[in-house]
Amino acid sequence: MPFPEHPRRYSRGYLPHIDGNELIQFVTFRLHDSLPVSVLEKWQRELEHEEDVTRERLLRERTELYLDMGHGKCWLRTPAAAKIVQDTLLYHAEKKYELYAWVIMPNHGHVLYKPINGFSLAEIQHSIKF
Repeated sequence: MPFPEHPRRYSRGYLPHIDGNELIQFVTFRLHDSLPVSVLEKWQRELEHEEDVTRERLLRERTELYLDMGHGKCWLRTPAAAKIVQDTLLYHAEKKYELYAWVIMPNHGHVLYKPINGFSLAEIQHSIKF
């Protein structure tokens, strides 16, 4: 189903984002070497003839499949690295967002949360990444 029109919807040229405190967010994050830029650019060229909604859906599907194949060094496979990510997610829980669920994979992760206290998606992601 297409994303509804939303004043805070934006895209960086691939996967769309909708930022809004009233929305539960499903965020996928990945390690730098898990999806080479060349692969993403190739997909974008292959899909440039598709309608926006179809292109975005296909990019999401390809990205998830590619990440699940475990490319890259997979640093999050080590318990110590995965714990750092988990501790970071838990540290900000109830301060910046309601944390519903998360999973940490060897080269990427998924988080389900709802922003609180006026924090934007960008602010939350920045605090998780740094």
